[in-house]
Amino acid sequence: MPPSEKSRLPSRKRAKSEAAWKEIRAGSVQIKIYKVANGYRSCWYEAGERKQKFATKADDAVSFAKATAAALASGTDSTLPHSERDLAYFRQLQASMGDVPLHRAVDFWKQNHRTQTIVDARLDELFRAFTTSLEENQKSPSYRAAIQGYLTPFVKTFPGIIRDISSTQIDSWMTQKTKSLHSRKHFLQSCVTLFRWARDVKKALPATLKTEPELIAIPTPKAKPIEIYTPAEMKLFLKYARDEEIALVVLGGFCGLRTSEITGDRTAHGALRCEDLLFGEKSVHVIQKMQHETVDRYAPLTDRAAHHLRHLKGKTGPVWDTTTTPFHVYKRLLLRIRKEGHEIRQLRNGFRRSYISYRTSITRDVAKVADECNTSPEKIRKNYRRPGLESVAHAWFKL
Repeated sequence: MPPSEKSRLPSRKRAKSEAAWKEIRAGSVQIKIYKVANGYRSCWYEAGERKQKFATKADDAVSFAKATAAALASGTDSTLPHSERDLAYFRQLQASMGDVPLHRAVDFWKQNHRTQTIVDARLDELFRAFTTSLEENQKSPSYRAAIQGYLTPFVKTFPGIIRDISSTQIDSWMTQKTKSLHSRKHFLQSCVTLFRWARDVKKALPATLKTEPELIAIPTPKAKPIEIYTPAEMKLFLKYARDEEIALVVLGGFCGLRTSEITGDRTAHGALRCEDLLFGEKSVHVIQKMQHETVDRYAPLTDRAAHHLRHLKGKTGPVWDTTTTPFHVYKRLLLRIRKEGHEIRQLRNGFRRSYISYRTSITRDVAKVADECNTSPEKIRKNYRRPGLESVAHAWFKL
């Protein structure tokens, strides 16, 4: 036993002289739990030999003591768990089975595993098969890219058998990798997707238990105030944007379209088409299949927006005619501007959010802007209404 573990053990003399924190009884079996440094120590006798078990949490110590006492009293050895991670598994199963002793849940788990063959699969091999299945199931390119971006570094760190990867290892790696709660949240969601697929499709994890990533609480980032671009920043975007980038800037900043509505990156139906830019009617036809709504939507196409998109007039085919992801195009444009010596911010959904804020300031009609942008009036009232933007808004739409 390592010295650090010995230091947490109560001596036999101390355990006998001090009163137990809690006593657990089952039939003639008695287990005493003592408070010690950094945790709790369960003590009992089995076959004439004194046994001890340390736990950091009181609930874990009590659950272990109850299960052990019940198993000894019934004369059955249920191969009780000897790690907190295993104990968490069986407590989940115990809760799902109702008010039963923990050793009954362990027995049920053992019987289930006699009929289920668990494959010793490596995480790196599972990940390759998983990404292939995403492509076969026609998941969008941006979704596949996000999954690979979040999970590839993790898989390189833990390429071994997936059953040997614990929630503690995942949580520790995730915490060291990034401080961003937003990034941690999306990594953990991607990790849960992969592990569930490995469990349900490849039978590489126990079918009756939650996967390791599901034992980690999903981080909840605090909501930040919405930031918008200034007319000066928008002028830089328009100046340095190339033909393949200008649609992302103009349709988001002057028409209020979502990136996914422009590029089609979250749907298998494809991107916005040049035919949907109705220059004569001064509107953009956002078709039904590109939204979650059941009706078409017409966003305004101002004279200045039409001027910036004049190279698409009379053309056919997708407006977004590139395989590069919108995020990488946006980052590339930011770098180009910064190389020219200009300061410019990277804002999440900055073009659409700027449009909604400035458009609301000019029209003062929240319902109208909500209809144009396919969002809720309540969301606009809560996040986008700002005093004193009217003069800035007029400068924005004259760019």
